[in-house]
Amino acid sequence: MAVLGAPGSGKTTLLRHLTLTYATNQEGKRHPQAPKLIPVLLYLRDVRQVIAEKQPPLAELITEQVKQQRQIEPLNPPPNWFAQKLSQQKCLVMLDGLDEVADETQRQQVSRWVDQQMKAY
Repeated sequence: MAVLGAPGSGKTTLLRHLTLTYATNQEGKRHPQAPKLIPVLLYLRDVRQVIAEKQPPLAELITEQVKQQRQIEPLNPPPNWFAQKLSQQKCLVMLDGLDEVADETQRQQVSRWVDQQMKAY
């Protein structure tokens, strides 16, 4: 699914709200039929360089981003944990800000990478 809208129309806010809803297990209260999923919100503007240079698999990119989060205790998922969850369709992956990748060449590379990941999962 793609969320389209003008700048400032609330696209990022919507994705943050969905992330919080799923992270706090509130999805079932709002919609009893909603599947239990692990929310993953990636800001493409923050990972555009890695994607353009290395074209990492989605699971690898998520794992590295999780490990880099600034927290009191950093998360360190077991090897292939995200790969398993993705293949089991247990993740809600949200990619924000393709329009914020200013460089046209990078935007095209990131867009192709997104297409590849969508086909893979």
